[in-house]
Amino acid sequence: MSILEERKEAITNSDSSAAKQLTEKGLGEGIKPADFFPGAIIPAMDEVGGQMGECGFFISKVLIAARAARGSAGMLGPLLAGVPSQRPSGHSRQEFDTRPSTARPRSFRVSGT
Repeated sequence: MSILEERKEAITNSDSSAAKQLTEKGLGEGIKPADFFPGAIIPAMDEVGGQMGECGFFISKVLIAARAARGSAGMLGPLLAGVPSQRPSGHSRQEFDTRPSTARPRSFRVSGT
C-alpha cells in the first residue's frame, strides 16, 4: 500500500496522528505537497461523505475525519504558498460558486402573526 493510500485510510479512520506521520513520511520520500490533496485527502473525505450518505457514518465521525484531514493539510499549507492553483484547466472559480452574486440573508415572514 502506498503512503497516499495509507494516509487516505488514516483520514477515513479518523486517525489524525497517523495522517500527520504519513504526511511527514511522504514529504521525506519526495511526494509533492500538492499531490496529497488529489491522492489522499479528497478521496478520503469523499469516502467518508459517501458512508454518511449511506448511513454508515454519523456526522460526528465525519467531523473527526475532517479534523484528521485538516491537521495534516495544515502541515502542507506553508509548503504550498506561492504554488499556482491546482484547479482543473478550463474551469473558473465562478463555475464552482453556486451562490448568487448578490447574496443577502433571506427574510422570512411567519403567516398568521
